[in-house]
Amino acid sequence: MKLLEGLTWVGSWMSLMGCVKGCLDFLGRDESREWVSGGCGHAFAINVHEELCPSGPTAWQRGRVDELGANVGWTTKQIVAFKEADDFPVRQREAFDMVCAHLDEGLPCWGWEMPIPEYYVIAGYTDEGYLTSGPGRSPADDAVPWQGVGGDIGVLEVAACSLCDPAPDDVVVREALALTLEFSEGLHAHDNWTMGLGAFDLWAKALDEGIADRFGLGYNSECWAECRGQAADFLVEARGRLPGLADALFGEAAGHYTTVHEKLVAVRDLYPFKHDCEGEEQVQDSAAADLIREAKVAEEAALTGVRSLLSAL
Repeated sequence: MKLLEGLTWVGSWMSLMGCVKGCLDFLGRDESREWVSGGCGHAFAINVHEELCPSGPTAWQRGRVDELGANVGWTTKQIVAFKEADDFPVRQREAFDMVCAHLDEGLPCWGWEMPIPEYYVIAGYTDEGYLTSGPGRSPADDAVPWQGVGGDIGVLEVAACSLCDPAPDDVVVREALALTLEFSEGLHAHDNWTMGLGAFDLWAKALDEGIADRFGLGYNSECWAECRGQAADFLVEARGRLPGLADALFGEAAGHYTTVHEKLVAVRDLYPFKHDCEGEEQVQDSAAADLIREAKVAEEAALTGVRSLLSAL
């Protein structure tokens, strides 16, 4: 058995960012949650399914976010495998061995679906499997069997986290904002999901037509509201780190993202996340749809500010 004492997940609706923050804290890299989430671009993403299923916050192509993590000060070694592959059992063992080796070196890890479809910090291991910290779990719980990871959703994903030298603050901000514009244009989405401004349209349409999944509606609202709040706070922190470069532009863009956050919180307040609402009737609510459309208007204004910031920086 191996356990890295003090390594824990930081509670977040976006569970991956809770893993990153927890691992950075453990490694002694003291960055705010907003700088971590904003600096890698994650805070500026939005991704939804046409029926608002709960997969939206995690079912998108995250490669650029992983790359920009190095700007903030972390890198990962990852293993990703898919259940339908013939070598999946071999990859499950390979993932477990890699995680154990890195934990033995004192390096924190995280993984997907350990046991539910969220991200968990891997704080230790036993001969049977992973000791995890995350939604509904602590390392004191029984190990998650390594042979079962990836068996339900069908995706195995583990990552070992290491520190690296962060980029200068202006580089962090410029590259995060450049990725923001890519998100806004719908890039980095999987088939059957929509990213960027089109995600707001799809969300409002689902509410207008009464096809919004009740469980997913609450979950998406919580996750994307958290992201937009962190996006606003990231820009405020960036203004403090880069004084005099574009103070007014930072403040203006942050204000628009705050409005997006507030509109999504209003939807969340109408349909708070509930664990026990799967199977409830789909939601039709024109007032909630109007809030999503208002959020899109504010998002468009924020993106105008992002373009101005990129020009100024």
